[in-house]
Amino acid sequence: PAAGVLADVEESESAIARRDFLRLVHEVLQTNSVDMESSFMELGGDSLLAMRLIARASAELSLGIRPSAVLGRASIGEIIASLDRRGDPGSIQSEHVLESVDRFSLWPLGPKQVHYVESIKALPGEPVSVLGRIFQISGGLNREALQMAADWVVDRHESLRTILVTSDCGQVLQKVLPRLPTTVHWLPNDGSNFDDKTVLERLARFVREGIDAFAGPILHLSVLEAGPTDHFLSLKVLHTAVDGEGLPVLIGDLADAYSSFLRGEPPTLPAPTLQFLDFQVWRERVLASDRDGRYERFWREHMQDVPAIGFPGFPSIDGFRSSQGRLPVSYT
Repeated sequence: PAAGVLADVEESESAIARRDFLRLVHEVLQTNSVDMESSFMELGGDSLLAMRLIARASAELSLGIRPSAVLGRASIGEIIASLDRRGDPGSIQSEHVLESVDRFSLWPLGPKQVHYVESIKALPGEPVSVLGRIFQISGGLNREALQMAADWVVDRHESLRTILVTSDCGQVLQKVLPRLPTTVHWLPNDGSNFDDKTVLERLARFVREGIDAFAGPILHLSVLEAGPTDHFLSLKVLHTAVDGEGLPVLIGDLADAYSSFLRGEPPTLPAPTLQFLDFQVWRERVLASDRDGRYERFWREHMQDVPAIGFPGFPSIDGFRSSQGRLPVSYT
């Protein structure tokens, strides 16, 4: 069967796209060998790798892949056999699994959110799961443009508009809000010394104030005016909304939006292909389809020797990077 699938790939009118998709599978899974009769998950993939594969297939090959195909039981050979260019007859369109449901309803928590709730119960008053960064910005900083950029980023990413809600029966659920305003706080120069140690101490205090996931906002920005053309921008966000890999994306979006508003133009970044709630629904559907428990057995076997680690609480507070008149798009 595998040889037949490969022959079909070579003889198809979409041979190049299909071979390129197989190349992406190799690259995403970081393997030199792919069993065509195994599913993406059986080959060691997970939900994050699946989203990377789908995003790259769309961006690099203009292929629309259903998340359910990659996260489900379809073999790599079956996925390849069904591929075609987006818009052609028989093509598989990108699937938005929540089109038919109310995005603003109450939804069950994901694993990271469950752990967060358990952590705040065990550590009341502690700033659980807060990521913090600080940047030194040299040059003018426009208040209005920065506030508009912050609002735009929160509107763009549903995870930054997702709060926790306690139901009448005491169950904690998640809810995406249509809007969740965030205010950029500006702190005047109080005459303090602005050496590295002092600046990082200020960030530590900012982070230790924590974030209320039940009320929001989820993203907090604070600007310290060290001088007319010298500012320190502090950012903190809940780890349940943005992880270490997503933080550069968030900072990059903020920088792009700020630059656009500074020019008097709306941001032109394309809308995100997926939101956090999409992943959550896919996860629930995949788990619901795992009636024989093979996914759970797979991960229990592969993770049995991995030592337990604590849920992230205080972040490692990074140093800061200079930027001439614009927000930085990377962090150290």
